Amino acid sequence: MRSRRASASSSDNSSYEAKRSGNVLPVVTVVVLFAVGLLCMSPLVRRSHEDNTLGLAPNSIHFENLAGRREHSNNKHLMQQVTPNPDPARHLASVSDFSRAQGNMSQNTMTPAPSAHEHSQGGHHRRRAFKSRRHRPVCPAGDRTGIFSEKHPQDNYFQELTTNLKYAIYTPIVLSRNPWIVQFDTLYSKEECEALIRDCDWWAKDITAGAGGQATATQYRNSSSFSCSITDVCSQRPGIRAHRDRLASVLGIGIEHAEDLNVLKYEAGGYYRRHHDYILADRNPDHEICGPRMLTFMAYLTDVEDGGGTSFFHLGIVAKPKAGRALLWVDTLANRPLEKDERTAHEALTVVRGTKIVATTWLHQYDQATNQRLRCCHQWTSSGK
Repeated sequence: MRSRRASASSSDNSSYEAKRSGNVLPVVTVVVLFAVGLLCMSPLVRRSHEDNTLGLAPNSIHFENLAGRREHSNNKHLMQQVTPNPDPARHLASVSDFSRAQGNMSQNTMTPAPSAHEHSQGGHHRRRAFKSRRHRPVCPAGDRTGIFSEKHPQDNYFQELTTNLKYAIYTPIVLSRNPWIVQFDTLYSKEECEALIRDCDWWAKDITAGAGGQATATQYRNSSSFSCSITDVCSQRPGIRAHRDRLASVLGIGIEHAEDLNVLKYEAGGYYRRHHDYILADRNPDHEICGPRMLTFMAYLTDVEDGGGTSFFHLGIVAKPKAGRALLWVDTLANRPLEKDERTAHEALTVVRGTKIVATTWLHQYDQATNQRLRCCHQWTSSGK
C-alpha cells in the first residue's frame, strides 16, 4: 500500500514537473522573440532618430517595404539639398524647396501606392500645377534701373549725345538745354526714309466715336496713321528694322523701353493741336510698373513745301520738317525724372503744301516690352504727332 502511494506520488510529481516545464517553454519563447524583435528594430529606430535630428517629419519612419524604401530615397535626396552652401541666397532657396517637398511628402506618407495609370496621370497634373506656380510672372518685370535716375541724370545723357565725336556724323544741334531738345539733321538718308514709308502698307484715318456710335473725324488731329509693335511680323520688314536699329544704336537705349512704332501722314490741311506726350499717373494704370514716357523720338521722313513744322510754343521753338532729320526731347523734369515737364508741350502746325510723314517712338522709364509680354502692363494704342 505504501509502495503504491509512493509510486502515485512520484507519478504526480513527474506530471507536475512536466506541466511546469510546459508552461515555462512558451514564456521563454516569447522573451526570446521579443529580444530578437528589439534587435531588428534598433537600426530603424536609430535611423528615425537621425532623421528627427536632421529635421525630417516625425512620421517618416522608413518601414522596410517598397513605399518605405521610396521615401527613404527621397529623404536622402532632400538631405543633400540642405548641405551647407557658401551662397546664402542659394542656401535659402534650397531650404525652401526642401521644406515644401517635405511637407508634400508628409501628407502622402501613409497613403497606399497608386496604380501605374494613376501615378502617370497624377504625376502629370502635379508637375503641371507645380510648373504653373513656379513660372507665375512677378510684376514688375525686367530692368528696374530706369533710363534716368540720380545716378544717370538727363544732363549727362544729353551732354554725351551732343559733344561726343562719334555722333558728329548725325549733325546734332541743341535747340534747348532746359528742357533738352536736340535735333539730328542727318540721322537717316532719304533712301532709308523711303524704305520705311514703303513698309507702311496701310493707313487708318483718325476718327473718334461720336453720338449714337457714329464715327466722326477728330477735332484735335487731322492725319492718318500706321503702327507696328516690336512683336509683330511687320517689325522685321527691312525699312522698319533699319529705322529702329538706328534709333537704339544712337540713343543707347534698349528697344524694350519703346512703345509701338507710330507713323503719321499729314496731307495738305493736316495738323495736330497742342498736347503733351506725358500721360498723367491718374490716367495711366501702368505708371508705377512701366513708368511714364521719358523721351519722345520723332523722325521726319519727307520734305514739306510749306508749313508742317513742330512748334514748342512755351519755348518759342519751331523745328521744320526735312527728310532724314530727327528730334529728341524730354517729357519729364531733369531733377524729378518721373514728373511731367510742361514746357515740352507742342503741336504739329498745319501743312500748307505737300505731304508730311513722321515716325514717332516713345521711350518709357522701365522695360515696356517685358512687362507687356507678361501682362504686367497694358498694350497701349499708340497715337502720334
